[in-house]
Amino acid sequence: MSDKKLHAWARDVKKRDRRCKACGTKKNLEAHHIYPKSLYPKRKYDLDNGVALCRNCHRESFLAYHAIFGYKGNIFKYRFWLLIRKIYLFLLYIALPIFIVVLLWAIFVQDYDLTLNTHDVKGFIFNLFETIKEHLPKITITF
Repeated sequence: MSDKKLHAWARDVKKRDRRCKACGTKKNLEAHHIYPKSLYPKRKYDLDNGVALCRNCHRESFLAYHAIFGYKGNIFKYRFWLLIRKIYLFLLYIALPIFIVVLLWAIFVQDYDLTLNTHDVKGFIFNLFETIKEHLPKITITF
């Protein structure tokens, strides 16, 4: 009986969320108990105690929830993990590629001299951003 009820709970959580709450993918979704069912048996079938996570975010990646916290979680650990995961994804997929494009632009388009010594790194970074500011058009973001 409880296996069927647990499967129904997992199906309903995945159906409700439709995508991984951490990375947004729709593939390989699994239902995750925010409060572990072993420690909180009364919340085992509570839909508010479940979120959909992809297999990678749930347990396979080095940043997967269970890889970091094991199986003794709570809402605070889940929210902290979700924040760290989103920061990691932002840095990996947005900030790093932008930095690489800007650096390549400075090197190849602006013929920026990248000759450095150890005392020059702060000045190099300052000069790089000054060069970028000079050559980029003013961008206005409106909402």
